[in-house]
Amino acid sequence: HILGLHSYSHPTKMSKLNKSDQESEYKKNNNHLTKLLKKPVTAMSHPCGDYNNVTLDILKNMNIEIGFRSSMSIKEIRSPLEIPREDHANVAREMNINI
Repeated sequence: HILGLHSYSHPTKMSKLNKSDQESEYKKNNNHLTKLLKKPVTAMSHPCGDYNNVTLDILKNMNIEIGFRSSMSIKEIRSPLEIPREDHANVAREMNINI
């Protein structure tokens, strides 16, 4: 397993935040995890699958190498920061499990 960024306060609409606020979310999260892990963080998952080009630029500038969406609904891999994955909440919903 690899621990990665997911934002600091988990905004559900990251794409609606301005660049400064998005950057703050990821940098606070990165600082926190780096202190705990004692090594650089290079992976992330987009909170609620929500992001935009500003988000991707911020993550690239932070040397994040791989990022995951929260759904397999879009199969196309546009960049290493947009890899499809299935969120546990989607799987639980399909199995009629309340989480």
